[in-house]
Amino acid sequence: MLCVWDCFWCWIRVQELVALVVFDPFMELFITLCIVSNTLFMAMDHHNMDKDFENILQKGNYFFTAIFAIEAMMKLMALSPKFYFREGWNIFDFVIVVLSLLDVSLSSVSGLSVLRSFRLLRVFKLAKSWPTLNLLISIMGKTIGDLGNLTFVLVIIIFIFAVMGMQLFGKNYTEESFGGKEIPRWNFKDFMHSFMIVFRVLCGEWIESMWDCMRVSGAACVPFFLATVVIGNLVVLNLFLALLLSSFGASNLSAPTSESADTKKLQEAFDRFSRGGKWIKHRTLSFPKTRNQIRDQICDHSISYEEMLKTSNKIDQTSEIILVENEKNQQISPSISIPNANNMKATTILPNVNLEMVHLIQNQNDLNKINGTNSQTKSIINRKENNDAQISRKNSMNVNFESDLSRKISMDTEIIVKDEKFSSLDSNLIQGESRSDVIKSIEVNGKLDAATADVVINEYPSECWPEPMYQYCPWCLDETTFWARWKTIRSKCYKIVEHKYFETLVITLILISSMALALEDVNFKKDPLFMEYLNYVDKFFTIIFICEMLIKWLAFGFYGYFTNVWCWLDFVIVMVSVINLIATWFGVARIQAFKTMRTLRALRPLRALSRFQGMRVVVNALIQAIPAIFNVLLVCLIFWLIFSIMGVQLFLGKFYQCIDAKTKIRLNASYVPNKEACEARNHTIWYNPPINFDNVLNAYLALFQVATFKGWTDIMNNAIDSKQELDEQPEKEVNLYMYLYFVFFIIFGSFFTLNLFIGVIIDNFNEQKKKAGGSLEMFMTEDQKKYYNAMKKMGSKKPMKAIPRPRFKLQAIVFDVTTNKKFDMIIMLFIALNMFIMSMDEYRQNPTVSIILERLNLFFIAIFTAECLLKIFALRWHYFKEPWNVFDFVVVILSILGVLLRDIIAKYFVSPTLLRVVRVVKVGRVLRLVKGARGIRTLLFALAMSLPALFNICLLLFLVIFIYAIFGMSFFMNVKQRYGIDETFNFSTFSRSFILLFQMSTSAGWDHVLAAIMDENDCTPTGPENEGDCGNKGIAIAFLVSYLIISFLIIINMYIAVILENYSQAAEDVHEGLTDDDYDMYYEIWQKFDPKGTQFISYHQLSDFVHALEEPLQIPKPNKFKLISMDIPICVEDMCYCVDILDALTKDFFARKGHVIEETAELAEVAPMKLGQFEHISSTLWRQREVYCSKIIQKVWRDYLKRKKQFATNQSRLNTIEEES
Repeated sequence: MLCVWDCFWCWIRVQELVALVVFDPFMELFITLCIVSNTLFMAMDHHNMDKDFENILQKGNYFFTAIFAIEAMMKLMALSPKFYFREGWNIFDFVIVVLSLLDVSLSSVSGLSVLRSFRLLRVFKLAKSWPTLNLLISIMGKTIGDLGNLTFVLVIIIFIFAVMGMQLFGKNYTEESFGGKEIPRWNFKDFMHSFMIVFRVLCGEWIESMWDCMRVSGAACVPFFLATVVIGNLVVLNLFLALLLSSFGASNLSAPTSESADTKKLQEAFDRFSRGGKWIKHRTLSFPKTRNQIRDQICDHSISYEEMLKTSNKIDQTSEIILVENEKNQQISPSISIPNANNMKATTILPNVNLEMVHLIQNQNDLNKINGTNSQTKSIINRKENNDAQISRKNSMNVNFESDLSRKISMDTEIIVKDEKFSSLDSNLIQGESRSDVIKSIEVNGKLDAATADVVINEYPSECWPEPMYQYCPWCLDETTFWARWKTIRSKCYKIVEHKYFETLVITLILISSMALALEDVNFKKDPLFMEYLNYVDKFFTIIFICEMLIKWLAFGFYGYFTNVWCWLDFVIVMVSVINLIATWFGVARIQAFKTMRTLRALRPLRALSRFQGMRVVVNALIQAIPAIFNVLLVCLIFWLIFSIMGVQLFLGKFYQCIDAKTKIRLNASYVPNKEACEARNHTIWYNPPINFDNVLNAYLALFQVATFKGWTDIMNNAIDSKQELDEQPEKEVNLYMYLYFVFFIIFGSFFTLNLFIGVIIDNFNEQKKKAGGSLEMFMTEDQKKYYNAMKKMGSKKPMKAIPRPRFKLQAIVFDVTTNKKFDMIIMLFIALNMFIMSMDEYRQNPTVSIILERLNLFFIAIFTAECLLKIFALRWHYFKEPWNVFDFVVVILSILGVLLRDIIAKYFVSPTLLRVVRVVKVGRVLRLVKGARGIRTLLFALAMSLPALFNICLLLFLVIFIYAIFGMSFFMNVKQRYGIDETFNFSTFSRSFILLFQMSTSAGWDHVLAAIMDENDCTPTGPENEGDCGNKGIAIAFLVSYLIISFLIIINMYIAVILENYSQAAEDVHEGLTDDDYDMYYEIWQKFDPKGTQFISYHQLSDFVHALEEPLQIPKPNKFKLISMDIPICVEDMCYCVDILDALTKDFFARKGHVIEETAELAEVAPMKLGQFEHISSTLWRQREVYCSKIIQKVWRDYLKRKKQFATNQSRLNTIEEES
């Protein structure tokens, strides 16, 4: 009765009316706008507000509180309590409304500002209408629930280490231990401080706290802190984060999610607005025409009703017509090519296409849906009255038009794709890949079936304009002399652009111009001649790049040029240079707007992105990840907005402190209690730190420092020292429990949200790998994919010709010794010992120790020299075929020269002894022989697999640092040296700027650099005769924050993502597949059976060969029937091909693992090629059948001969008997 209000019919009627209002789409839109507006009102709170503005914010708070309370009551009335409290969002709303009303009613009571913070949680209501936020919140809640046990373990570990630290070291933290000074903030005196130290260790900062602990407790602190780092940070916390991130994926964040009811209501509300606007527009446009029609009807009564209908049907001239294929209606011929509205590419209608119907499209969304269908033929004609004219014009075209029609889709290549599995080829063209790249990708990905895709490689430029332009300028398609010459010029420009040396020349010019930009440092204006020279160089490159752009316009046409993303990038950068050149010619380059425009020349190196294949691959991967990264960024901003508004409410104007004017040290609160006392004294300043919570933007910056753990301890110190009242001098740890605010922010704002970038990039790489697999992997099972990957590894290797064993007896003995694996292991042991001895060097070491180490060094040089001589004696000239042997030879020669020319080399060069460190890499070659070193080999495999991708990422990082280094020089080359800017690390020259930015790419020390370049106090401002040395707060924050997001959060995390992905792939190969080690082992043993490297062995050697192999490919004897069942092909002369044997062994390996490989057409396409001179004539199974059949034939033949012989014997006996008788 109390839970369901449905007893009285009048009340039910009221419920229906209230439900009609509260669940209307407009009501949902209104509440969403109120949530956004309420958040903005709360975010506008700042220090030193005007009273009127404060009153406006307060009244806005009352208004929104009333709105949300009324909404909650209306929903409660409409649904009744039983159904209202069934939904979690309703409970969430009701709790926030109650807390908001409590906050309003107790607004006069001080110290209850925490209730106001609960209103911030209303931002999460946006998740009802924002599917991505809803997805992330639900996954986060579900993950925390699933990881409850691990979360409990993490809390227990923190608690245990905190209690241990407090019990072991807490009593030692006294003022006497620190020389009579006060105890450091980070100590073990009580549980709260001990907990914060352990939490700080989890965040990665522990050195400073460990030194303080060692100062009072000695070396006993070292194992405690190391155990905390290893167990808490490296193991449990990273395991917690890894399992958390496993629930997030790029596919989830970028893919469209199922729409909720609230999302559909918002869409319905916007559709109502759209329909209303169109109705008004339609009425407004049709009113004059309708009036004219009525007037004409009155004047001329002879107009029939049918003619009037025809006139009224022509009102809306902006309708679009969709012509769809149907076999029953009229045909259109010849071909028609119309631009597609989705991607601005031509959609070709082939001849003999029928027209089914004409739709009037009044909504662009409907048009997009129709364009996205799988209809093979469709044509979009912009205006109804142009339809007949266009078709007639097309009919009048001859072969020239047909040739023009084939040049519509891209600049130089047209690919008509009729199957979705080959759509990646078309996307490559859109991303700016050249014709040769597309051809190469076609060859790599396999042959395209003629029935699936038609590839036409054009050797002439595409049309200059989009197709609709020729409707208004049909003379452009004439075959007059002028247009013939015009086409000849364009064809020549096209050949120039497509020439292989043209792109090389452009890349060279881009690199040289970028180097010229790097020379414009702090010394640039001190040398007028050099400055004038660089100005001429800049003008020269600008003109060159303008010429390049004009040539590409002629070659590709405006349509082809401006539908390419990379060409747009070139165009924007060239236009910046053109504007700078024009401003210089007209003498207005000193205006601030043009000075700022001049700095944009730093973007010129971006043109190299489209020229370097490696960087373009990385950028394409990033572009594919942009939707997911953008969603994560938005979620970060939402989470951080809650904490920033909460921080503003907690610490608004409370970071102010009284400091000494000379020492910049904060004075004691007992000496200066408040602002008035500070201002009344001399040589004191009422100072506000630049990183504070006085407004939401400052709070965002402060939280960004906390999230990156740079400068966060200073921010926390100011927070916990702040008092409740404004203009009061802070006091040490007077507000101690504000630590919890930062603890919760680090957990949700750093551990959760910032680490999402890694998860998103990893899963995006997985998506890209699936797409890169193409059609072959699309139709394969998981087992077939494993076999396919094994075949790709197999195809990259082939047997090498074995080094012949010498005939000379002594030389043969040395050959046997040096080629033995045990000899290599002994040499590796000496290398490891040599590294250990080299690591014993120390500064100012004992002379006796130096003599011993020097003699040991000579001993190792002798060992390695003997190894080198023995191998040269045994292997002869084959020794220098191996790159590692050449490296060893160079190291030995340099080591001997280092001993003989010790003084000269030590003075001018690096000691050759250090080169021996590189030989440690050779340890990886013998780790395969150690059974327990398989895990190390897996790590080395992952590193080797990652190197190409890491190199490409390194190129992109270099480019980003290069651009930001030039920007840094332009903005901050004259900044005063303080905080993080000194004589070594500054923006005065390109090299120093580059080194500083490289340091900050890992977020190291960026807070001190920011403090220096944003400080606008105590400096010389810019004047007409001096550059000034002041910072710029706005530019500094935008410069460093954008750089950190691009480099630290995205590019550096790409390193982690690539290594983790390749490690998982390598681990999967080790556990479930075949590794490169296994194939190397196969071919090493193959050399013994095929010393001449013919790639064939005799069929009779097959049994011994597979027996000689090592696990997992080995098939021990007796293996006769196993080899027969494997059906290994046999070539002419009873020879077996190495790849055939390896392929059969690979299939047998997967079969033993429970993954039986079934041959498919896709696997047959990537099967390894056979050598032409040997053809398959049989197989082991067929040979056994042949042998069996031959034995049967022989047996029958023997029986026949036996019977024949017996018959002859019997016949002879009969003849003898007859003769005798």
